[in-house]
Amino acid sequence: MSDEKEPKGFRTKMMSVLTKLAHGSAPFLSVFLLVHLSAPISANVGGSHAASNMMLLGREYYQTELGEKALWVAPLAIHVLSASVKRLIAPTRLRPLRSALTVSAWSALIFYPVHVALHRLIPEDVTMPIGAVGPSELDWEFVKTGLARFPIQNWALYAGLIASIATHWMEGVNILRATYMRGMQGLGPRGRKVAAAAVALPVLTGLWFVSKEPLLAFGSLMERYEAVFLKVPLFQVKL
Repeated sequence: MSDEKEPKGFRTKMMSVLTKLAHGSAPFLSVFLLVHLSAPISANVGGSHAASNMMLLGREYYQTELGEKALWVAPLAIHVLSASVKRLIAPTRLRPLRSALTVSAWSALIFYPVHVALHRLIPEDVTMPIGAVGPSELDWEFVKTGLARFPIQNWALYAGLIASIATHWMEGVNILRATYMRGMQGLGPRGRKVAAAAVALPVLTGLWFVSKEPLLAFGSLMERYEAVFLKVPLFQVKL
């Protein structure tokens, strides 16, 4: 009997630890999102110039040697791994696979790696024709060029990523509220959808305003921008 109880007790403790890790990493990711999304939101009033300036301010917060690991990479890894392991070891299904929280999480895991590859990893390629697009060159002219040269792929990626993150964010806020602030009334399913739309809409409209601006980057730089996108197979398909 004691042998049967011991695995159950260990699993219960593990579930508790994993829950705390998933919940504890969420505020760090929320702050990162607030900083990161402020750039496209600012484009609603100031276009790509305002977005680039806001992006530079955001980089001061999270894109440092220590800040990036502590405020973005580590919390994201902890959040994804703890939630995934928790689902694997749970004795019963935690929530339906088609729940808004689960679907948005899986869809974000599809869109987000492509976003990171395009905006961080591939531009660092030192070989030509990319030639290591540096941080000073990787401003919102890069986004603008991508929307102009590959509109279908980029709009699909941006819309999918933003919708996934906004939905997961609002669903997660509801879980944290129900866990730690039970006396506070939360939003129902419809209210959470409205809240997610309120987050996503100004980001998408900011991108739309940017897409309507003329391209200002030098031709040689735009060729390097295009080379970054063409490293991803999706952008090699003519749509």
